[in-house]
Parts: sequence; structure tokens; C-alpha cells
Amino acid sequence: MHLALLLVLAQTQLVDIQNLAPRELRVSAFVLTVPQDLKVSAVGAEPWPDRLRTRDDQLWQEDEQTTWPAAAWILDARTRAVVWDLRAVETRRESNGLRRFSGTVHLPAGTYQAHYASYPASSITWNGDINLSLKEIVRLGRRAKYGGPYVETELYKQFGLSIDGAGRAASQDDISAAHAAFTASAIATVVPDRNSSMRKGFEITRPTAVEVYAIGELKVDGEFDYGWIIPRAARPRIAWCAKRCSSSRDIMSPTLCATTRTAPTNGTTCPRPIRSSGG
Repeated sequence: MHLALLLVLAQTQLVDIQNLAPRELRVSAFVLTVPQDLKVSAVGAEPWPDRLRTRDDQLWQEDEQTTWPAAAWILDARTRAVVWDLRAVETRRESNGLRRFSGTVHLPAGTYQAHYASYPASSITWNGDINLSLKEIVRLGRRAKYGGPYVETELYKQFGLSIDGAGRAASQDDISAAHAAFTASAIATVVPDRNSSMRKGFEITRPTAVEVYAIGELKVDGEFDYGWIIPRAARPRIAWCAKRCSSSRDIMSPTLCATTRTAPTNGTTCPRPIRSSGG
């Protein structure tokens, strides 16, 4: 029997992300043993046009004119490269702001992570007084009332992502192996413990273009989890700082930055680390 037909007959649901909350990031990992065309269906939401605000550098993360409040993407778990993004493909636009995609995506064999970021809530209120006891904190989420265009119309309930193909769900061993493959060639890896800081030294013997991959938390009112590189022979000059690079995932997901540097910048100092918020 032809391989393409066998793959079609062997297709199963690899990812089913549905019933998302107004503020939720969900990840589902899967493994493909052979190259194939996957069937992908997704519903997202474009920036709400009526939510206009003044744009400036301080509010770039909160700009609702450019940030999709609901979007999906797929990462190659071994390279962290984005192999499909709802915001970058041709979608069917509805008058209510929803964006729909239904089609095939060709991917080689490998381990992948499907992400969905649902953040349509532009405001949060709580019913009743807030008592910061441990018991009350547990109940706080149940008392939260979200507001926003896609929330008030309940359109957020249509957000979702489904992927069908001839593969299987990724195990923890699969994810660990992919992570190990990604970091195997790294000249330095820094993963601090919760509410702590960490540093690691490395040496480059000649001018070299390096790829920097960082995940942290940058908010409009401060930076909570970020990093920077300082040339030891040129302190306090900054060679790279996570605060100054643009996020490729917008505000809907943890800040992701990949950039290249071959020489120190103009000496602008990066602020001292702010204690982690645990994000």
C-alpha cells in the first residue's frame, strides 16, 4: 500500500487544546516518526480594533493594536524553532475578530510542542473582599471576573487548536531528550533556581556570532526574570541584555528572544536584577 495512504489511515488526534480560560497558556507535545502532512485546525483572535491607546516604548508589551490576544504556534522541540504560527499563515477573518485556519502543515520526523496562548481578558476583578490567607488564595481564581471584548461576548470559548497525524503523544523522556539535544551545543546554559540569581562564565577566543535563546518575564511595570552578558575585560559594558530585544511571542507567552551579537554594545548598563516574581 502506498506510504501516503498508510499515513492517512494511521492518523490520530495528536493535539486537542480546547476550553481555554481567558488567561491561560497550554502546551501539548507530540512525536512524528516519519515526515508527513498534518491536518491542523485553529481558531484565534486578532487585536481588537476599538482598543486604541497611545503607543510608546514603555507600553510595547501591552499594545492591543498589535498583539493577538489568542494565537497558536508549533515549536521544534530540538531546535526551539517556530515551524508554524497562526499569526503568520493565511487565515479566514470573521467580522467579530476571530481568525480561523484549516489546512495541512508538512513537518519532518521529530519531537514538537504545540502552544496556545489565550489572553483575551483585558481586565480582572474579584467579587468580595480579598483576604490573603492561604485558603483564600486558593479560592481567589474562582472569584475572578474577567473583562474584555472576546470575554464579554464569550467568543473566547471558540479558541482552540487540533492537530491530526500519524504519530503519538510525547513522553517526558521524549521532551527531556529534545531539551538535551537543544542544549548539547550550548557554550553556556544558565537556569537559576526560583527567586535566585545565577551567573556562568565562558570564553570565546575569536570574534564569533552567537545565538542567544532566553525565556523570562518582562512587564510594563518592571523586569522580573531576565539576563545579560558582560565582557569580563570590559566591565561594566553590556554585550547583550534581554531587556533590549523584542519578543517573538508577544505578551501572550513567556518572553522569547533569539538574537545575534558579535561585539559589545555602546556601554549602556542593564539595571541590577529585580527579585524574581516566580513567573
